[in-house]
Amino acid sequence: MDAGLVGDVLEAPSTEHREVIQLSYYAGAETAAIAMALDLLAGTVKSRLHCGEPVMDASGDSVL
Repeated sequence: MDAGLVGDVLEAPSTEHREVIQLSYYAGAETAAIAMALDLLAGTVKSRLHCGEPVMDASGDSVL
């Protein structure tokens, strides 16, 4: 995926969703680590990943 498309994809979700997507997809962090880093419940992280997945699917990639 080219850098321009990545930037476009990451502009679509909210800031909260974008943080989780970046940590999961680009940094390779797991749910528990993301939850700890962002002071969230694991279920919240999973929900945000689930909501962000259609955005990443549109780019040809998957968040999970």
